[in-house]
Formats: sequence, structure tokens, C-alpha cells
Amino acid sequence: ETEAEISMIEAMFEGCRTQRDTGKTALSVPIEPVSTEALRRCSCVVHVEISEGYPGQAPSAAIESARGLVDKEENTILQRVRQVIRESGDERCLLGAISAGVEALSDVTAVPGDCPICLSPLDDSAEGFRAPCEHCFHGACLLRSRSYFLAEEAGDGAAASARAAADAEAQRLRAIEAELSQADARMAA
Repeated sequence: ETEAEISMIEAMFEGCRTQRDTGKTALSVPIEPVSTEALRRCSCVVHVEISEGYPGQAPSAAIESARGLVDKEENTILQRVRQVIRESGDERCLLGAISAGVEALSDVTAVPGDCPICLSPLDDSAEGFRAPCEHCFHGACLLRSRSYFLAEEAGDGAAASARAAADAEAQRLRAIEAELSQADARMAA
């Protein structure tokens, strides 16, 4: 029955890899959000290890190869996968666990998430930037970080003035973002 369950998952999820060793089977399932209209493009791999004692012995789960997710989001997905495994008792749970991962990934990508630099929420009113790794940043945060990096390369004397200029520019951009948000609120009222 375990082989039939694994075969069904392999048929449902493109790119699924199965590795069989003595006494255990490792299943790596690439997942993406259900909605094609997600605000962010994200993906990850749910990795499940199944022992010979399955379903009586619960499988272990991990998240690998995450793209466009911050640690908090990866943990949310992993917690949902593990919750399904825990709640399954002695029942078969592989498909349910993978499906919970897809649902959790869809949930976390339905909102813009947090800027990995300042850890503040990204929202529609802030100018954002999507990096090739699929992480999203506030434009002001990315500009400030870039200025800091360039200043560090130039040397200590230039670093302080570059930081001050970057902070001033970031503050100016935040003020513009706040003005735009207030204008939107007035227009909506």
C-alpha cells in the first residue's frame, strides 16, 4: 500500500524524486502555490522520509530548496506538514501532508510577506523589488543596503558619509510612500 501511495504522489507532482534504501524511502516533492495569481513566485521541496514501520511509525518531514520564502514562511509550511503527520496517528498521511504543504505555501504567497532586510511587512503601497531569487524587498531598504555595501568596499572614511546619504534617501522614500498611502486613503473615502 505504501508503494501505491508513493506512486500516486509521483504521478500528481511533477519532478517528484524517490530514493529507496534498506529500511527507508525518501520522497522529495517540489511544490508551488495553487493560485497562479500569487503575489510572489515561491516554491520549495517537501522532503519526507518513510521507514519500514510506516504508517505505524510516522514519517519525518523537512523543507528544502526554498525560493522566495523567508525562514518564518518555511517554518509555517513545515509546521502544517508535520501537523498532518502527527494527527494521522497510524493512518496513511503522505498525500495529506504534501497537500497541507501546498495549501500552506499558497497561503503565505497570498500576501506580500516581509522585507528580509528590515523585517517589516511589504504591502501594495510600498515600492518593492523582486530579486532573481524571488525574494521581495522594500526599494528603500535595498538602496540603503547597497549603499552600505559600496561604502564598505570604498573604505572607512567614505562609509559614514555614504551611510548618512543612504539613510537620508531611505527616509525620503518612506515619506513619499506615506504620502501616497494617505492620498490613496483620501481617494477611497
